[in-house]
Amino acid sequence: MLLRLFHAHRRTFGLVVATIAVATILPVTPKFSEESNHEAINFFDGLSINILTTQSKLPNLMGASDGLSTFSCNEYLDTSGLLMQGVERDKLLAAKLPNFMWELYRKLGNVDGGSSVISDPGTLGRLHFLATFLDANMTVETGFANGASALALLSAKVSHNNPIHIAFDPYQKNFFHRGLEYVQKYFDENESNKKFVHVNESGAIGLAHLVRAHSCVDLMFMDDGHKFDDNMVELYHATRLLKIGGILVMHDADFPSVQHAANFAMTNLGFQPILTASEVGAYFLLKSRADDRCWYDFTPFCNKSLAQTLPFTIGTDIPCV
Repeated sequence: MLLRLFHAHRRTFGLVVATIAVATILPVTPKFSEESNHEAINFFDGLSINILTTQSKLPNLMGASDGLSTFSCNEYLDTSGLLMQGVERDKLLAAKLPNFMWELYRKLGNVDGGSSVISDPGTLGRLHFLATFLDANMTVETGFANGASALALLSAKVSHNNPIHIAFDPYQKNFFHRGLEYVQKYFDENESNKKFVHVNESGAIGLAHLVRAHSCVDLMFMDDGHKFDDNMVELYHATRLLKIGGILVMHDADFPSVQHAANFAMTNLGFQPILTASEVGAYFLLKSRADDRCWYDFTPFCNKSLAQTLPFTIGTDIPCV
């Protein structure tokens, strides 16, 4: 069902989604046996596959060009280049948290020192500014938590009829579903034509469904699990989903895993920094070109300046999720 909604958004710039609907769809776990393993092909619905058996004739074989792995958004955002220098870059650097969010921020975070459960005011303000500046039709975030970054993006002023924001995060229960409650409260108190979809799945898994739907994303915020492999899988999908000129924001720039993933994006994938991590504590990267690398391409991306350890100590009472 979700896939059909994504396809509808891609083709008509609209989704038939309630303003906010909180529902949990439990995944179906395939169970294979000698009697039922022939049904396994159903789990590849929508993918290009070849099936051979001892009792079949050679089918019309399909190759990689028929698959989904070759998709990469080739739409352009012409305005984003203005952010690389001059007045617009200065505006982005100085962007402030939307006024209506200060009450929420004071409730959840330390205004001066920041908080581990909400992004810093500067990053939230810049997300809000970027979504407005880019006139973003589709924004995506990995990591949802208390919903502050989602609200910063949802409150941006855009001209599209049916803009959508999608958040991937399977850990709302850990945050007592506060993120969903705060987003619902925002919709209750504000007239908005925007749609919000929360997906109970990690970005590393969930983003693949957007690739499958051939979606094009204007702005993506990465703030999910910060294991290096999580970051790299999300980056793999982000490279395909973002429009040329689209913006990728990677939070927690002092984490070693984030630094190494961002460095790979800049050295291998053609992403260009708009603001430096040393300025704002996050990577603001512009996708400058399509991923046209040769299949064996690799540029070394590690250097001695990248962090090797966390900049703080994790307490033993902090759950590892």
